[in-house]
Amino acid sequence: MKTQGAQRMEESSPPLGFLFVALAAALLAAGRASAAETLSSVSPEDGAESFGNPGCGYAGGGWSVLPGPGGAVSESNLCGSSPNCTKLWSLQKYSKGYMYCVNGVAQTEHYAHVTNYTGGADIPLSENALLSISNSLAACRRNGGTCIPRFAYTWDGWGGAEPDDFSVMLEHIRQIGRVVSQFRDVVPAVECGMIGAYGEMHTSRYTDPAYQNRVVGAWLDALPDDMALLVRSPPVWMRYLGTTTQAFLGGGMDSTDATLLGRMGFYNDGYLGTDYDYGTWGAGGGSTTWSRSEARVFLRRQAVPYGGEFAGVSENYFDGNVHLLDPARFNIVAEWYDTHLSYLRTIRSSDMTICRRLAETAFDSAAWAFDGMPDLHEYEGIDLRKFCEDHMGFRFVARRVEYAGSANSATILLTVENTGFGQLLFDDAPEVVLAAADGGAAFCVPVRGVSFRGICGGETRTVEIPFAYPEGMTPGEWEVALRVGAPLRGESGGVPRRVVRFANAGGYDAAAKANRLCTVRLESAVDLAPDGLWFAHSAASGMSVGGRWGDVFEADGFTVRSFAIDKPKPLRSRATIELDMAANPLQYIPEPDGGAASFVFLAEGSSPVPFGYTREGWLRLGGAGVEEGAAVRLQIVLSPGSVEYRLNGAPLTDGSGRSVFPAAAAMGAEPELSFAGGSPEGVGFAATLRETGPEAFAIRLR
Repeated sequence: MKTQGAQRMEESSPPLGFLFVALAAALLAAGRASAAETLSSVSPEDGAESFGNPGCGYAGGGWSVLPGPGGAVSESNLCGSSPNCTKLWSLQKYSKGYMYCVNGVAQTEHYAHVTNYTGGADIPLSENALLSISNSLAACRRNGGTCIPRFAYTWDGWGGAEPDDFSVMLEHIRQIGRVVSQFRDVVPAVECGMIGAYGEMHTSRYTDPAYQNRVVGAWLDALPDDMALLVRSPPVWMRYLGTTTQAFLGGGMDSTDATLLGRMGFYNDGYLGTDYDYGTWGAGGGSTTWSRSEARVFLRRQAVPYGGEFAGVSENYFDGNVHLLDPARFNIVAEWYDTHLSYLRTIRSSDMTICRRLAETAFDSAAWAFDGMPDLHEYEGIDLRKFCEDHMGFRFVARRVEYAGSANSATILLTVENTGFGQLLFDDAPEVVLAAADGGAAFCVPVRGVSFRGICGGETRTVEIPFAYPEGMTPGEWEVALRVGAPLRGESGGVPRRVVRFANAGGYDAAAKANRLCTVRLESAVDLAPDGLWFAHSAASGMSVGGRWGDVFEADGFTVRSFAIDKPKPLRSRATIELDMAANPLQYIPEPDGGAASFVFLAEGSSPVPFGYTREGWLRLGGAGVEEGAAVRLQIVLSPGSVEYRLNGAPLTDGSGRSVFPAAAAMGAEPELSFAGGSPEGVGFAATLRETGPEAFAIRLR
């Protein structure tokens, strides 16, 4: 039986399948003809394979004890064969605290046995202990992985053992925070830990809110603002905020600091052990506890990791106390989507009751149907454990493509359905991968202004991917793929270590780390700068303009040669823009959306006309017909903001050595460069705009 989501797609969209459309009408209107033919495409079906993606899915890991004072540096292979992990570190050698509880038996501070104490000392973490954390996270980065860490003082059934001196615990948090903050590309969140057995924030002398609030506050201060903090249960957050469940969920979320709200999450280490997840949630109506349904209201709006581990329960207990896997009584699949379940440590533990029960239950989209359910027909009859593991986090399926190619560039309209529970939580950097079908040349073309981040679980979105054919492409068959990198610190070109994999059957090229889209036939060689072609791109608007000199039309009192506005595409490297100045002293190209100007070309006394800048492109003013002595003024307006830019690090000249432009100026200062006369051919110069940093551009005139 088809899901509601599948039925809606049939009603509102063409049948599933890759539809490669030449968009002939649009191209003809723009004065261009298609120069590429689609030969074949990959299946739009989900292949139902299990694989990891950045920050989601099965998360391996285990406990390690950090080396004590004087101990050697250690390094853990955090993720092993998994791209994700949840590393748990014990700080027991840096605490002399006593065991609050041993194997469920309460202890006293004056318990006679020396084994009741950790045997450590209340001291700061050693340099080697901190290096051990750093080295392990660096290894995770080298392997292209992600990690959600937790730190505590006891494990293996012990409770308590935190430092006698509470300020030492806070210092440990500050020390660890300085290390973890260097791995924002690897660590999307930290599990609060520190207090109680296994760092689960219970069974400790420090569970009093006065202590817990200081632990939460110390982590928030120690970690970057874009790193989430996960706590064990809702009362921890309610007490930290000084509010109640009713006040917070009844409207208090909207008055909570947006940065703090965006960092709030949970790690659920009692998952599915009871109908209330062993105390993670309550029965409702409590001043600080949340019911299961109240938690869904909150987590539905969050974009942070959510997960943990299944509770360890017996078969008999599960049968008598847990009803979460009975679709007649509870829709667990709908909850997975509401809570954006993204990781579980124990999803592969075959010796756990809950894992076995999930594996014994077949997925049935009719039984677990809910409003907004995506198309999951490929998983009909597959066991619920595999379904859960495969859909934790995000899972992108390319359902449809439209490919429009011209002589020099193409635009792909890619319709993607996220059938996963959550969304991509890392920045991404897509690029089109072009490989000759005969195994010869291959090219990678980065695309700007394109992202798959923010596509929520169950959402279908069409992503526009413009790209220019690289120089060197020859006529023949080419395989087109999309590589979506999730950049890691220190990467500089080449195949990224961490990528986003789509789920299409047979659609992933493991060698290229790219998602196959189609095979096309290019009809002619690529000419980057054919005579009479001009092309420009506006980064501010994301739109491009381009065309060939042809018909003449009137605009704002100027006679302007015609151009076409195409779909967004970046300016090709080393391409040339010709501004024909034969018709009048000024030829201009307006920015399509009328947004803030990046370059302004104007004749003396005329009003500014916006023109969009581009990265890695040439711009030349020239041509016959410019009157001898006519002034052409280039006004550079880089806006908005207050970033400084430099003009090749030195004053510019007009060719005779006379300085006409300052070496540096603040954004918005609108400096000008003027030329007067020059030659019968008119004024001629070129401008190169090259990106020199995330917020700075270098401009060179020659």
